[in-house]
Amino acid sequence: ASGAAYTGYNVLTAGAVLPPMSEFCKSSRRVGIISGGIIFALLCSLWGIISIYYAKIDLGVFPMLTLCRRHGVILGVIYSAVLFAAMLTTAVANAFSLTDICSGKKVYRIGFVIALGLLLSSFKFDFFIGKIYKYAGYMGIAFMIYIVWRNRFMTEKKIN
Repeated sequence: ASGAAYTGYNVLTAGAVLPPMSEFCKSSRRVGIISGGIIFALLCSLWGIISIYYAKIDLGVFPMLTLCRRHGVILGVIYSAVLFAAMLTTAVANAFSLTDICSGKKVYRIGFVIALGLLLSSFKFDFFIGKIYKYAGYMGIAFMIYIVWRNRFMTEKKIN
């Protein structure tokens, strides 16, 4: 269920970011395949490392950060910087998606996103991941089903 919620959440936010970017990415399919393969290999490595330690020791809310800090201060600082950059890029992408989806004047959309960000920052990280993230993921799954259903219905209607 967690994997499905994660996928749904990413689809929900990618809906506003990826279509405008597709114009810039038409010529770099090979780069996308290679970088996607590298990212997949890194994710498999991380999964393997975490599965070794998963039931043996308490890894806290951020398991990879805990492991990096246990292996050295410098490694912990480097991973913290990478994690911060990932959180920052995710926040920018989510804010862009939300302002793109919202209707109205740009100033009101930006104000809404800032107010929503301030509201959500009052939650603890584990509550946010455990509850809000999961429900946003389920909304993303529903959105995917709707898109597939709508495109199938529209395609059948055009053929007839």
